[in-house]
This record gives sequence, C-alpha cells and structure tokens, in this order.
Amino acid sequence: MISDKELSVGQKICSNFPSYIADLHEEKKCFFIHCLINKVCFNKIGLFDSFETDLKDFNVVYGSVGKGKTTFVRTIASVFNKYDLPKKDIVKQGFDSGSARVDVVKKSSFNLIVDRDVIDYVEKNGDCIPTHEEKYESCFLENSVKCIILDDAGVSLRLEYYQLFLDYLKKLNHDLQIILTVNKSSRRPKALFLNTFADCNFIDLDKIDSQEKLF
Repeated sequence: MISDKELSVGQKICSNFPSYIADLHEEKKCFFIHCLINKVCFNKIGLFDSFETDLKDFNVVYGSVGKGKTTFVRTIASVFNKYDLPKKDIVKQGFDSGSARVDVVKKSSFNLIVDRDVIDYVEKNGDCIPTHEEKYESCFLENSVKCIILDDAGVSLRLEYYQLFLDYLKKLNHDLQIILTVNKSSRRPKALFLNTFADCNFIDLDKIDSQEKLF
C-alpha cells in the first residue's frame, strides 16, 4: 500500500479533487457563485479600459502573465461580495473610479442586470469598502451554487494530471457553469480544452491593447 508521503503532488490532488477545490477556496483561488453569469462588463477596471465579454457554460480566461486574469476573477468575486478588493487594486491607473457590471440569470429564465455601480466604494476610517444595492440581494434566491470560478487551478500539475482535472471539471460542468483562468506560459494548449469541452468559450486577454502589468 502506498502511503501519502510517497505520492507526488499530482497524485495527491488527483486522488481527491473535492479536497483540492476546498483548498483552493481557502486560498481565495476558487469562488462559489449562486447565479449563472451571462456577461461581464468592466469600465476603467485594472488594465481594462472598456471591456465586456459573454460567458457560456465552460469558460477559459486565457492570457500571459500580467494581462488581467486575476483581476477578472477577483472583480467578479467582489461584485458577489466573495472577495474584498481594495479600490487601489481594482480601478485603472490614472483614474479615480471604475465600474463593473455582471449580468446574471435568475431562475434560468430571465436576466437580472446588476447596475454598473454595484461596486461602489465609500471611505470609512480611511479605508475603501464596497457597498451593494439592496436589489443585488435578490440574486440569492436559493443556496445552491451555480457557478464556480477557478484562478490558476492545476498550475502545479503535469499535463496528464491536468487532463484528469479537466475530466473532473467536465463532470461538474453538467450542473455548474465554470470559469477557469489559464496562464499561457503553463503550456496548456487550447486543443486540450476544446477536446474536453465541445462548447468551450475562450476569452483571450492578450488581445487587449495594453502593456500594463497587474498582480
């Protein structure tokens, strides 16, 4: 019998993916959202001047280091009050304010648009804190998770183990919308995702015309 000490990192992760997801959640690299997300719109957020993208059932946010993948994830998480993102870390450099809008599906039948100013920073004791409009709470009509966002998950896995991880996500994707960030330098080819997910939606942040570096 092989002991845990003899297992590689990849083998340990692959032996218990739910535990790995739980660890990522503790590390703020995984966020559970109670709505299906249709569209994300950023204005003066991070390196994004004016940016919007539609989301499908399985989404890969693809890009090089410093192109805004973590900004993308943390901003969405902040809209849903899952992450405390200071104003200085979210508003585009050189601007005093920015906005983020997330269009979601409520009861999978119609869209609820969360206003541009859903992230509204106010000063309190010298710190910026996010406040949310009351109607935002109507997004949470039930406790079930409908979307899972993963930032740089599986970065330490060899390609064969990463494929097993994608196979696990494919099973989750039957019931959950998934947003996954992938660093191009990790050599995860697009074909890997396209072969696993027939309707994979790629969001290539390298196509944004900016040289700013984030996180």
